[in-house]
Amino acid sequence: MLKDKFDYTPLATTALFTDAKFQKIFQQVRNADGIITFQKEVYFVSREKLMHDDMTLYAFTPITNMLTQYVTGLTVLLAVLFLMVLIILFSVKRETRQKVQAVEELLQAFKALEDGNLSYKTSITTGNEFEQIGQAYNKMVDSVRALIALNEEKVKATVISEVRQLESQFNPHFLFNTLENIKYMVRLDPVAASKMIVALSKLLRYSIDTTQRMVLLAEDLQYTHSYMQIQKYRYGERLHYKEDIEEEALNCLIPKLILQPVIENAIKYGNQNVANFMVKVSAHVVDDYLRIDIVDNGRGIASAQLKEIQAVLEKEGNDSAHHGLYNVHRRLQLIYGSNYGIKIARGLKVGTKISLFLPNKRL
Repeated sequence: MLKDKFDYTPLATTALFTDAKFQKIFQQVRNADGIITFQKEVYFVSREKLMHDDMTLYAFTPITNMLTQYVTGLTVLLAVLFLMVLIILFSVKRETRQKVQAVEELLQAFKALEDGNLSYKTSITTGNEFEQIGQAYNKMVDSVRALIALNEEKVKATVISEVRQLESQFNPHFLFNTLENIKYMVRLDPVAASKMIVALSKLLRYSIDTTQRMVLLAEDLQYTHSYMQIQKYRYGERLHYKEDIEEEALNCLIPKLILQPVIENAIKYGNQNVANFMVKVSAHVVDDYLRIDIVDNGRGIASAQLKEIQAVLEKEGNDSAHHGLYNVHRRLQLIYGSNYGIKIARGLKVGTKISLFLPNKRL
């Protein structure tokens, strides 16, 4: 639209610009660039002076559609930005939750390891460093389990070897003395010598039989009778033997030849200077234990010697002369654990009491 200095409009590209209502609104931006709104249309008005300021050229640029496009674009941009923020927040929240869960699972895994539970495995699938830590933990547990299994096999083999070695330590002095007695009794009393040979053969056959390592107490007592028969031929009427065996105890499983070394020890150290030496074997089931007491009426054991033997029993190795009792105690602990073994006590007046504690196991 072209206007002169008298506000006359000699030229307009559209009749809209000559409309009185439009002219009235136009007066708001007559002397400056600006924005006017007419008939719901928004125009940006710019002006340029012509012919020494006698004429002014006004250009009207409709911006309604442009604003709509800008607003639409801004709305879309804001919507995309909002959606991106939501996605980022959701991703951060999910990743944070996964990391927290991974940390909790790792804490549970190490707590299980601390408690000795080696079967617990992690299942972390976060795809980050926590998954690598979980996989490393699983590999570590597998390695520990393999090492423990290998160590258990070695310990088991060592224990079996030591138990068999202890089982094989039959007292050679007993065999030597028995054979010497048999040699003399062949001339003096052939019948008694024959009985001693039969009893000794039964005992030796029983001791070298490797097919059975655990037997019923009733069975082991039968071979204890063979052993005592030999000893009675050696010591004559000086030696007496009694039993007080509870019926329930007869069916308990015990290691083979666990009584003979203890009885031999009682006879060897207790019968000196005793006219009527008595060995009594008692067996009773007490709760989960089988208790076997071997009591003699010998001269007893000195306090210093008792402390020495008790100290030997607490060791894993034995370099003392107390082989019989140590072998029995060691066998019981290797087979059943540290809660089992033997205890030694002095009698009230004379004698010694040796108690064997075994688990109450049956066929």
